[in-house]
Amino acid sequence: MALKGISWIEQNCEKLVVGVFGVGLLGVVAMQFVGVSSQVTLVNGKDKKTVPVEEALTQVGSQAKVINEVITNPDPVELRDMKENLPTEAGVLQTFQSKLGNVAPRPTLVAALDKPRTNFVGGGAGAAQDPASTGARNFMYAAISAPAVSTPVGVSYLATIHPAEYAKDPAILKILPANPKPKDKASVSLEAAFDGVAFAEMLSQDPDGEGPLSQLPPHWWGQQNTQVLAVELERQEQKPDGSWTEATKVQHMPGRVDLSAQIETVAANGPEALKSLMADATAQASDIRHPKYYDIIFGEEWVMPSEAIAILAADVAAPVDGAVDDATRAKQGLASLDAKIVNIHDQIAKQHGPDGKVTPPKGPSGGGKRPAGPTSGPTTKDPKADTIKRLEAKLAQLEKEREQYIERYTRRGIILEAEPKTPEADQPETTTEKAVAELPLLENPAAKIVAHDVTVERGKTYRYRISLVFNNPIYGKVVASDPDQEKLTKMPTVRGTASEWSEPIAVDAESYYFITSASPQDALSRSSRAGAEVYIFRWGYWRKGSLSIEPGDILATDVKVPDFTKQLALMTAPTGPNGQPLPPGAAQPPVPPDGGGRGRIRGPASELPTPPPAPGGVKTEDAVTYSQEPVSHEAVMLEVALTAVMIEQGGSFKSRTENHVYLRDNDGTIVTRVPDADRSSGWYRKLDSSAKKGDEAVKARNAPPVDPAAPDPRRPGIDPPPPPGGGGGGGGGG
Repeated sequence: MALKGISWIEQNCEKLVVGVFGVGLLGVVAMQFVGVSSQVTLVNGKDKKTVPVEEALTQVGSQAKVINEVITNPDPVELRDMKENLPTEAGVLQTFQSKLGNVAPRPTLVAALDKPRTNFVGGGAGAAQDPASTGARNFMYAAISAPAVSTPVGVSYLATIHPAEYAKDPAILKILPANPKPKDKASVSLEAAFDGVAFAEMLSQDPDGEGPLSQLPPHWWGQQNTQVLAVELERQEQKPDGSWTEATKVQHMPGRVDLSAQIETVAANGPEALKSLMADATAQASDIRHPKYYDIIFGEEWVMPSEAIAILAADVAAPVDGAVDDATRAKQGLASLDAKIVNIHDQIAKQHGPDGKVTPPKGPSGGGKRPAGPTSGPTTKDPKADTIKRLEAKLAQLEKEREQYIERYTRRGIILEAEPKTPEADQPETTTEKAVAELPLLENPAAKIVAHDVTVERGKTYRYRISLVFNNPIYGKVVASDPDQEKLTKMPTVRGTASEWSEPIAVDAESYYFITSASPQDALSRSSRAGAEVYIFRWGYWRKGSLSIEPGDILATDVKVPDFTKQLALMTAPTGPNGQPLPPGAAQPPVPPDGGGRGRIRGPASELPTPPPAPGGVKTEDAVTYSQEPVSHEAVMLEVALTAVMIEQGGSFKSRTENHVYLRDNDGTIVTRVPDADRSSGWYRKLDSSAKKGDEAVKARNAPPVDPAAPDPRRPGIDPPPPPGGGGGGGGGG
């Protein structure tokens, strides 16, 4: 039935609206595929260019490269035009004055402008001639040559590496013994110094005076634009005949900062990669120049090689009768440092004149001004300034070592009282010390360089030299069109001159033996005999075994060695909030990022952190146990002979007798040992002292815990006084 009174439009209005919107939607969808893409307008000065949005970044990047070339070009077109209009004759002053007009008529300005210099940047000493006559791009530079570091000094070092080290970086396991217990590691540490001030002077000088080579622009190498990227260590091994093998590069210390991978990729990736490398080298400068040794869990604390040598020298110089205790050795070492400090003070006083007064430094660099860069005028330089600055830097370094030395022995419970200082001497030293710690590389006349060889073999002898790797300031720069010059711009790094070879450094052998007593055959004894001690290194210390031998006996015995395996597992196992080990399968707390935190225990007799004591004292199963380890030197005792020798006493020679012990070594060599000489040797004292400290560490670990709340049995009801600070206590004495 037809509707009456309703028009067709009224009947179909909603259909028309839906249809119109549907057609519009189809049009929008179609435009996404067949329409013109979005465009943007790029403005470059007065030029405008409309490009598709997907090409905008490419266009902007191309324009940025063009602008960068203009900025970094040391010979822009505008400067060439200006140079071509400069006079080439000596009438520079007249030309300048003619341009002044009436601006400054006073004669004082004319006097100040007498004999002006006309050097162009990068023009060398011969820049007075027209640069256009030698070619617009004729900028030539010498290859960078860095001075060598000082002759390195080094020592052999033995300790047990902390498990947290190889937990953080499994690569460390490759240089540790395969035996799971213990991780005793032998290494050699080297120490040297680099004169950054001398390097800066070399970079700032014109290499050939009137020659074609130009001076490096200061902004290429100044400030933080020159850094040590790597410390390279080479070594030679001593052969049995005393000669040396060919030099070989030492593997980098695993687990420490190593930029070698980045250095290798710089040449392929260009100057931007070098900028990224420089940022890393600047941020990690101290870790590159003097990396920290591994954290240890058993053994004596690692110290700088120079200090370790001083400690050993003090042991050797100690009286023969009686071993040197820690307190005596500490005082001797401090006296040695003080003597060096006094000597430096005397040298500085002599440089300043007969009054002997040291002028306090006025600036943050510890006295004197920074080495001036290239200037446009003549300069007058005090010839003593550099010497004084180097002496002050050395003085600050010794003062810092002295403070660290006192702090280290304070932690062991040995208090060393510092000598009072006069106000005149104290203030400059404090200021200088802080300045040395903050000096950039090129302002430090004695930058500390440390390297470690963790790939040495026990019982072998090595010598070392050090080279530094720097970034090349000429890399990626625009230079003259010359094959040699272009080659310089393609080398991202330069190597400094290698240092002199160090003195031979003997790595500790697996074991040693000493003859400590002897008696020849007489009416009361059926044969001669000798007393011997053998030493092996286990769990951070030398362990001693004693034996008595007669002619025909082999030098072999069992050494009592502690076993810290259970305690090590207990310490490295994850613990809960109460300090007790977590049950198997429980969530493990993360390893501290600093490589051990409280687990890092250094110093004698303070090896293992004792877990909270259980009621009733140390459990038997938690106590350190011992095992017997056989040791043999395959040396056979032959005889003991009473021998007369001549000794010098008070300027005259006297005769005395001493027992000489003759042994045949495993290679058939006849060896003579004198008990008095063996016992008085510094090496015997070192090993014997280490063995005693190792025994003290075990005793401290096995000692029952003391309840601080318990009353003193000698005075019932009276609380015991607090323990003194420093070394001492369960697991921490020394």
